[in-house]
Amino acid sequence: MKLWEKEVNAHKLKRALKRFTRGLSKSAAKKTQSSMTRSGKRKKNTKKDKIVAPNIMDLYTTKYHDRMVEFVVEVEKRSREIGVSTNRKVHICFRNTTTITAAAGIWLLAKIESIKVMFPHVKYIVSRPLPVRIAPSHEKKPVVDSVLNRIGFYEAVGLKTRNMQEIANVKCWEVLRGEEVMSSAVGRLLESVTEKLNVDYSGLYRPLIEAMANSVEHAYRSDLYKKTKLSNTNKWWCFAALLENRLTVLICDLGVGIPNTLKKTQPSSIMRKLIEYIGKNLSSDSDYIRASLQVKKTRTKLAYRGKGGTDLQSIIENVEGSRLSIMSNKGNYRFTNKGIKKKPEICWDGSQSISGTIVEWSITLPPLGTQE
Repeated sequence: MKLWEKEVNAHKLKRALKRFTRGLSKSAAKKTQSSMTRSGKRKKNTKKDKIVAPNIMDLYTTKYHDRMVEFVVEVEKRSREIGVSTNRKVHICFRNTTTITAAAGIWLLAKIESIKVMFPHVKYIVSRPLPVRIAPSHEKKPVVDSVLNRIGFYEAVGLKTRNMQEIANVKCWEVLRGEEVMSSAVGRLLESVTEKLNVDYSGLYRPLIEAMANSVEHAYRSDLYKKTKLSNTNKWWCFAALLENRLTVLICDLGVGIPNTLKKTQPSSIMRKLIEYIGKNLSSDSDYIRASLQVKKTRTKLAYRGKGGTDLQSIIENVEGSRLSIMSNKGNYRFTNKGIKKKPEICWDGSQSISGTIVEWSITLPPLGTQE
């Protein structure tokens, strides 16, 4: 190779290096500009804090249960990570959500209110759910948005509750929460949801009071529940609604759960009888739920205030088409009055725990005067 060829190649290499360096500079400049607002402030990167809610927010079925729990657990995790930081926010996105069930709604509200108590400095961004088509007209309506607004989710995360047109199956829901047993409030709640029908709701009063009492007395037992200064003062949340003559009532607590309290509240003699009834050792959370419903029947001589299950069951057993659902920790139990030919009980365990208990009963109200 001649000397001048070497010089030419050196010049070419130098020019190529300059072009490469200029390219890197331009690329860096573009990235800087894209991360800056028009006012010259750096844009906040909220993508890493964005949590996308499930399409179907539900706790009743194995298909959706764990995804719902994982979503809420992630919200709590991000809130804990941010802590007292004032320049980061948790972004919750409901854009893909088309359905939210009653159990998922009450649990979401209970958890988010508790998270706000634990991490009061955390701020939230919420991408609201989009309207969905409603049969039979297939008109698009903001169903999930209306539900979240109605139950107080937006208020719980520090956003204003909006005045919005509510759908019939949304505005019928009433919400109640508290720390102690509120007998008068329960009466007003049941009266408010049944006032449009001439019905006697007194038969439902005691089961709700007992479920509420259980949350206060057992779910937050001092020997099981680790209470901190930041613990939510509310011990239970209650939903009630009357839609098409069907009354649905749910009560939720974030206590230690039936599987843990049953072992503490019952003597070994009762536990042996419950195991005999179940037909095996109690190994899953759903086993403990089933067993808890038999406590009153088993303890014939001792007074015991249980989950209200026996009373609830008696109501369900007397009204065909009615249903009792209990979720506690990982366990799920459902008893449906389908008639004598069909299996009334369904039990299963999820892989994720709701860290609490939800009791729901749904019945068709008979006309006034037909109840005993």
